[in-house]
Amino acid sequence: MDGVQHHHDFCHRLFHEPGGATAEEPATAARDLLVTFLTRGHAAGEFDVPDPEPTADFLTHAYTGPCHHTRSDTDVTAAVQALLRRVVTARPPGDPAP
Repeated sequence: MDGVQHHHDFCHRLFHEPGGATAEEPATAARDLLVTFLTRGHAAGEFDVPDPEPTADFLTHAYTGPCHHTRSDTDVTAAVQALLRRVVTARPPGDPAP
């Protein structure tokens, strides 16, 4: 159990504690990019996301779990993509409109 706690502590320091010249959380830039992506997608009619900021917060927390708390050989890409599509009401590529 000590190894698991050490790994968790390391990941928390790496991804959630401020550092660097800007002193901002490393995930902040990724979240900001996601807000821009959701805002533009909604404006273009691609996504049903009237509130991009809380949606980005939810998605950021939702995909962090599977990415950081699974075995290292587990590919979570398809599951994270499916989650994102469900949340923003987007269809997979090649899936015709209803």
